Order: sequence, then C-alpha cells, then structure tokens
Amino acid sequence: MKTSYQLYSSRNFGPLPETLKMLAGLGYSQVEGYGALFSDLVDPQSFADQLAAKGLEMPSAHFGLDLIEGSPDRAIQIAKTLGIGHIFVPYLDAAERPRDADGWRAFGARLEQAGRPLVEAGLVFGWHNHDFEFTPIQDGSL
Repeated sequence: MKTSYQLYSSRNFGPLPETLKMLAGLGYSQVEGYGALFSDLVDPQSFADQLAAKGLEMPSAHFGLDLIEGSPDRAIQIAKTLGIGHIFVPYLDAAERPRDADGWRAFGARLEQAGRPLVEAGLVFGWHNHDFEFTPIQDGSL
C-alpha cells in the first residue's frame, strides 16, 4: 500500500529537503505537491531528483489556475518531469468566486478550457472543492 502526504500541510515548517527526508523516514512513499512549489521552480528535474533520492513519488499535485492558464506548456513540463499524472486547481480567491449558478457554470467552462491542453497531454485535470464553496446562492441551490 502506498501512503501519500499533502506537502501543503507542511508549508510553514522547515526546509523542503528536511520535510521530504522526514516523510520518507516515516514510511510515506508519495507526496502531493502544491502551487507554491511550482511557481518558482527553476529546475523541475532537480526537484524530481530530490524526490527520487528519498524514494518518494508525486502522482498528483495542486497547480494554481494562473500557471495553468498562463503557461500550460510549463505546467505540462513540470508534471511530466515530476511524474505527476493528476493535476487539480485547488482554490479561487473569495473575491473571484462566482455568486450565482451562471457564474459557477462559466467558471466550469473556464476550467474546461484551461485544462484542455493538460488533458490533451495525457494528464488528468480537475477542481479541488472545499466546504466553504458549498453555500446557498441566490436561487437557493448550493
């Protein structure tokens, strides 16, 4: 059985190499990356090498919508280099969140368009929802 750890949970603790060493020592075999790890990632291969040195895989990750929309080729390169097969957009700022059903449908269409290059590259693409997004909207639906 493979056990994965979401690296976002440790974003405020020690340097990443130490976190990876600790997780490997605890028996984790996989980690899930998050946007900040990729926004300034100059060399995805170096990161992949760090993971491999600790016996860790990264089958899934959260990528910011800005990276996916603005640099889909870069997102694909990062994913392919790190062995990521599943990419999820995890968050939309409260001010940008739709307020009605039409807005959510439009956002769904936006995600579909943004994710198309990733899906065409053989990656799985999705949205990571949160409980705070399940709120009543004007028509009474959630």
